[in-house]
Amino acid sequence: PEMRARILRITDILSISPPYPGDAPSPACQLLTALYGEQRISWHGGDSTKTVAAFAARVASGEEPPCDLWYIDGGHGPVVAADTINALKSSYNGTTVLWDDCTRKWKSPLEAYRSQLAAGRIRHSSALPTKIYMKASGNGFCAALANVSRTRPSLRSL
Repeated sequence: PEMRARILRITDILSISPPYPGDAPSPACQLLTALYGEQRISWHGGDSTKTVAAFAARVASGEEPPCDLWYIDGGHGPVVAADTINALKSSYNGTTVLWDDCTRKWKSPLEAYRSQLAAGRIRHSSALPTKIYMKASGNGFCAALANVSRTRPSLRSL
């Protein structure tokens, strides 16, 4: 397949403790790393109220590039709202954002998704399913695109 010029950055947000930084990435991150290579994947484990906020600060200062994809998973409490805000601070306009367990069973991910949609910080796309629900487990995902001011550089400028 054709090589892409930009880096795909995937962050596994863990909002519960443990694990702490230095622990092994989740099986999902291990699989993505195996598929796409270490140079295209970033994993930020630990207390997301600290690690994701610190990552957002590094993106704001230009030390790190923004993410192309966020997968928010881990906490089912109010920390999901903070993780979402920090993910959006670390995104390009059009970055794909996925919330795990975004169902009535787990209220916090669904509330974080709905509040950002109402605020206009995320938007839907016809190319992206809005909600994916798995009846067998009662779990599902919400998906949207970041609606932020930071734009991606064109491939010509890379």
